Amino acid sequence: MRLPDFSNELPRPTKKMDAAQKGQLLLRYVNSRQSVTDLDFSAASLQNADLRGANLAGVDLSDALMFGADLQQADLSGANLERANLQRARLVDTDLRNARLVASALESALLGGADLRFAQLSHARMQYANLMHADLTDADLREVNLQRARLRQASLVRADLRGADLRWADLLMTELQGAHTNDQTIRKSDWSPAAVRDLVERGLQISDRAPLQEDAQDADDTTGAEAPREGLLLRLARPPSPI
Repeated sequence: MRLPDFSNELPRPTKKMDAAQKGQLLLRYVNSRQSVTDLDFSAASLQNADLRGANLAGVDLSDALMFGADLQQADLSGANLERANLQRARLVDTDLRNARLVASALESALLGGADLRFAQLSHARMQYANLMHADLTDADLREVNLQRARLRQASLVRADLRGADLRWADLLMTELQGAHTNDQTIRKSDWSPAAVRDLVERGLQISDRAPLQEDAQDADDTTGAEAPREGLLLRLARPPSPI
């Protein structure tokens, strides 16, 4: 019986390794196509790293520094990215299903077409993030900061948006069926009654909604001038300003 050859196996990451050593070891795992599932690469330094198409499913990258990293088409399904710094990272068409991104930094990240179904993103910072065509079905987006984020043609079906800040987010043609939020989000996002009505018509569910005086005022408005739908959508889809 032939014994397996372990000569090419890489060492496992340890707590004694510093951030740079962990980052270098992870790149060696990726280049050798060895599995990183359940391995602890927390706090690894991977700034501007080229991880395109990498298989990082199930890896622990909590607290990792991944500013500007290129993770396009990578598999990060089930990965732990809690508190990771992913500012300006490229995550286009990346698989992030069931990933844990709680309190992560994703400002100005490129997430176009990313698969974020069932991802946990509560308290994440996602200002100016590009999420066009991303799939956030059933994602946990509680208390997320999405100011000026681009969500055009993204799916927020059944997403939990309670407490999220969507001020000036681009929601044009965003799928909102079954997505739910609350009065806190309305206040944070500074939505007008007309904007709220439009979003509800598109499927957004609002719990604990406080009565809005403007609703009654709009109903009594005898001018017959309900805000044009085009103007409302433009308000919701104001182009994000560059950083």
